[in-house]
Amino acid sequence: MKCRILMDNTPDSESRLQCEHGLSLTFSIGGQQWLLDTGATGLFAGNARQMGIDLNDIDYLVLTHAHYDHTGGLEVFLKENDHAPVFLSDKITDNSYYSKRNDGKRNIGIRHELFEQYPERFFRLSGNRWITPEVAVISDFGNDYPKPQGNRMLYHGDHPDTFEHEIALVVRTGRGNVVFTGCAHNGLLNILHVAHRFAPEAPIIAAIGGTHLIDPREGQSFESEDEIKAMANALTTDFPGIRLITGHCTGQTARLILMEKMGIKLEWFCCGYEVEI
Repeated sequence: MKCRILMDNTPDSESRLQCEHGLSLTFSIGGQQWLLDTGATGLFAGNARQMGIDLNDIDYLVLTHAHYDHTGGLEVFLKENDHAPVFLSDKITDNSYYSKRNDGKRNIGIRHELFEQYPERFFRLSGNRWITPEVAVISDFGNDYPKPQGNRMLYHGDHPDTFEHEIALVVRTGRGNVVFTGCAHNGLLNILHVAHRFAPEAPIIAAIGGTHLIDPREGQSFESEDEIKAMANALTTDFPGIRLITGHCTGQTARLILMEKMGIKLEWFCCGYEVEI
């Protein structure tokens, strides 16, 4: 299985692709092409063209959660691809998702009017279920492990966001299961353990996506080094040999600590990055 990063916060080394705060990636399994998220704008589509990817060849789109940096290019995709179903959580019922920081409250939600303009394209899912023989959606994550502290700046309406609207993917490959996250707002360990309980017949060999272990900003600190080390220890103990292929909302502090623990099993992606699983 090949995964290709269409959009990430980090530019490619040659700066030939557009870059923004957002995530979009593709992978192929079972003869079908999947798109996970659409970045913050339509720039991901231009990157796809640069990488030789025709968006009209995409068979399925999955939106991992309701934030703009994962859904902002949705309208561009719907215009370029007229057939792929769009899977998302049934908990996404409005666009009242906000970031509250020192400079005030900012709406970061999905463009809800697209649901009315393209009603036949959207399929709302709940629970944990296979949607093809190779790909499952999971969403019942629980709270066995801490969730990212950066979540405390994020709200749904007037209340802290519980991220019930987040989903992740479990993908069967010939070598084991791969878990795809958007930002892992529910906590990477929570997601991986649910994925393993849901599909225990094969080991999890890779996790691809963000972790929301963000760096300090605007006078606020989040996970301490000891807390990130504890997570890294649990990750490598509970899932021996797992590859963590990450970027987007994973901060540099977390990257260095995870790399110290995981070595070559920690991979950092950027726009245009390609990886074989």
